[in-house]
Amino acid sequence: MSTLLAMPSRMPSQLDGLRRRAERSVAPSRPTDAAALRTIVVASGKGGVGTSVVAALVALAAFDRGERVLLIDADEQVGPLALLLGCIAPDARLDDLLRGLTSAPDVLAWLDPRFALLPGGVPSDRLVPALAGAERRAAFRRVTTLAQSFDRVIIDAGARLDGVLAACAADVSALLLVTAPDAVANAAAFATAKAISRSHGDLALAALANRADDTEGPALLSQLADGVHRFLDRELALLGTVPSDEGLDRALRAGMPLVDAARGSPASRAVSAMIATWFSDVEATAPRMDRRAS
Repeated sequence: MSTLLAMPSRMPSQLDGLRRRAERSVAPSRPTDAAALRTIVVASGKGGVGTSVVAALVALAAFDRGERVLLIDADEQVGPLALLLGCIAPDARLDDLLRGLTSAPDVLAWLDPRFALLPGGVPSDRLVPALAGAERRAAFRRVTTLAQSFDRVIIDAGARLDGVLAACAADVSALLLVTAPDAVANAAAFATAKAISRSHGDLALAALANRADDTEGPALLSQLADGVHRFLDRELALLGTVPSDEGLDRALRAGMPLVDAARGSPASRAVSAMIATWFSDVEATAPRMDRRAS
């Protein structure tokens, strides 16, 4: 086992649920091609649409497929994923890695031998100025080396455009846009797709509607896909709708770790089904793309 993958002697006890999930996971189903959705940035254009929860559910869905998963919290201020997952973040965070102040193994919080979180934010007793956009984009390439030890990397880039652009510098293969039943959220998602298309035109684009019903979700996604096709000349994979899930929301507000709160929830089931279809569809085309290239 490499130094990078070496487990600490003690893992957070509140994450026993993730180890129980591991026992139910299927045999590894790894990408057939390094570019086949290996690293995915999850982003929105507007805060409050549930990007972090969706990113964590996508990571858990990949974990349930038997993959080695790295979940990265790209929030440089708060870093909500450690709290959401119920784990204790190490003193070193993503910001320390980006600044070159620490090595990769020191920033990982291991939830399971196959699941690691790279926490965002900074400790409350440490105040540091945020990296400028260009500095952050250049620094984020350090994450690429770290990601090579995992089958799937999910980056929660949130809603700030400079953060999304920086995250996309980490050898990313796809951008998953999260929208919601809100005209502003859908317009902001389109604006994010436009900005990313200008700077990273080779990224695959996909979208899902969060906290929406079977009428709202398809309408939102159809509108977004039409705009992306008409004005950006790009195709947008429409993954589907994640329903409002009051039970999951209540459990998270009460402080239950997502690993436990999401078990069997409608939102978790919806994301798992979407991810299974998306991964399978894209990865099935990888050998054919290789043959055309040759």
